[in-house]
Amino acid sequence: MIDEIIVSEVMGKSRGKNIQIGHKFDIKFKMALVGDKLIYADENNKSKGYDLKSGRKLFKTKTTRDLHTSNVRKDLTTKSGQKKAQGIVEL
Repeated sequence: MIDEIIVSEVMGKSRGKNIQIGHKFDIKFKMALVGDKLIYADENNKSKGYDLKSGRKLFKTKTTRDLHTSNVRKDLTTKSGQKKAQGIVEL
């Protein structure tokens, strides 16, 4: 169903520096599924048939800012000197 997913970084300014502020996704489908719909010959009597309006194969997202890591590279050792896990990735 999905042919390809392209992830692009979105850059922006923070405190005068250019930093990554999010991602954009381009999802390419094998079939034209995005925005397709059925157009009925008679809305009140759907058994009379329909036509299929073809959609597009590409869906582009807006900037996604919710993907991030948390607790990465904080204190990596416990008081006893053992190493802690390096963090959890939240999706």
